[in-house]
Amino acid sequence: MKNLLLIFGAFLLFSCSSDSEDNGGNSSNTTSAQETQQAKQFYTSNGAQFKFRSYCRLNDNDNHHGSTIIKLIEDNNKISFLAHNFVYAVSLQTYGFMTDVTGEVASSEVAASTGGILDLKGDFYINDARQLTSISYVNSYGMGALGEATAKYINHSLGTNNGPYSPLATGYMFYLGDNFYMLSAGLNSNSGAPSLYSLNNSTSTWTSQPVPGFVSNTSNAYCTSGILKVGNMVYWSWISYDTSLDNGKINIISFDGTNFSSVTTLTGIGNVGLSGIDRKNTVFLTENRANPNQPYMIMARISTGTYDVYKFNGSAITSFASNITISQGYKDIAIVNNVIYVLGNDEKLYKVSGSSLVATSFPAIGSDSVTAIEPSANGLLVSVHKTINSTPQEKDVSDVILIPNN
Repeated sequence: MKNLLLIFGAFLLFSCSSDSEDNGGNSSNTTSAQETQQAKQFYTSNGAQFKFRSYCRLNDNDNHHGSTIIKLIEDNNKISFLAHNFVYAVSLQTYGFMTDVTGEVASSEVAASTGGILDLKGDFYINDARQLTSISYVNSYGMGALGEATAKYINHSLGTNNGPYSPLATGYMFYLGDNFYMLSAGLNSNSGAPSLYSLNNSTSTWTSQPVPGFVSNTSNAYCTSGILKVGNMVYWSWISYDTSLDNGKINIISFDGTNFSSVTTLTGIGNVGLSGIDRKNTVFLTENRANPNQPYMIMARISTGTYDVYKFNGSAITSFASNITISQGYKDIAIVNNVIYVLGNDEKLYKVSGSSLVATSFPAIGSDSVTAIEPSANGLLVSVHKTINSTPQEKDVSDVILIPNN
């Protein structure tokens, strides 16, 4: 599961570059719709598909304000987003979102939410009612380690915590249909064994059953795990080893709300960490939009600080890329059309070439900051942050574009 800790502040907006007249960022006393049309023409001429532009406030040139998209979600070919909005003159900051954006001009101010409701550490989903929801965790033990702690469900569109709090110490909570579940490896807590917990809505109690094929004992020791929800399927991947940490294995199993699949395992992946649970290799999963039931698994090697990528094809796990170095750190990783994209902490977009990162050179992005990425079946969705030289006050916006598959 991609459960990256998102920490954003006002410095994000001040680090972005200003646009010149030739890239769709220049305007005077124009409307948001007019500015957006200028931007669309720029992106079209530079090989990208323009989706929409996000504003903090529409048709307002009298105040310096900004909208920075911090997360993109594509679900059923519709795009939703979370944004960090600013009005500098009064030091006003809000977090907002829009679900299933229609049209080319968007503003999340109508759905602004306080930080107390919009928990940015959560894993965000669009539910069947097309509402923004998330599973968040009160205390994080670190991505892919023992699991997360004290999970809670939030419906952001309704502005309420209207789901269960998990009483389980460590694990991953999710929902399929109208049912809530928790997957836990069971180390030092819960049932003491890898288990699926199901919530009984009428009694608000959790019952457990063992996860078939997930064995945790001294000869097949469990390290770390992560989950990914794809539609009505949840994938759970974990790192384990036989006898010693040098005999590493990576495993995956799926759950459809009723049945578990068999466990698929790849052996011979080498050393999987050092002694101590906080020093083990970690794993998380990322979407494969071209083949949703064939997710990628990304393993971080604690001893070398590098990353390995594996692909699950439905029946086997294969190595996809090895020893990737991301020295500047990253905000997100997306894999599209067999290309690994990395959004660095420096807000630049990279491709993986061999085991190295190569800066992308898309004319549609240029030197502007990239603040969010999302894989799509047709390419990579990118949020580009721009400063518009409008008068009497400039403003910051976020443009969502699609970089088509090559």
